[in-house]
Amino acid sequence: MGPGAAAPSRRRATGWIPEQHGAWEMLALPVVVGVWLVGATWVHLALAAFWLVGYLAFDAASRWLRSRRRRREPTPVLVYGTATLPLGLLTLVLVAYFLGTALYVKTMIRERGRPGYVHASVA
Repeated sequence: MGPGAAAPSRRRATGWIPEQHGAWEMLALPVVVGVWLVGATWVHLALAAFWLVGYLAFDAASRWLRSRRRRREPTPVLVYGTATLPLGLLTLVLVAYFLGTALYVKTMIRERGRPGYVHASVA
């Protein structure tokens, strides 16, 4: 370091962003490859958001549990945990809707032409 250079500052981790350099690739790669292989749908947006916020909540919670200053730094855990719940419920509803629709269409295709099924579905 030269005479006029400032000393590198040592920043304290705040808990909002993970510090692992390889975590972002491991987080993004499954979503990107899945969208690339299957094709983008509107369900992927909710799943990707849930995946990201869920990971951030897990990282913040594990960092908070290892910390000695638990009373002072619960904010990232509360924010990410609060955001994870509605995104998880939205993803669950979308996946359940997709599975229910797929089962209904499969049943309609399998049972078409059977007189008992046609009579029961009309009545």
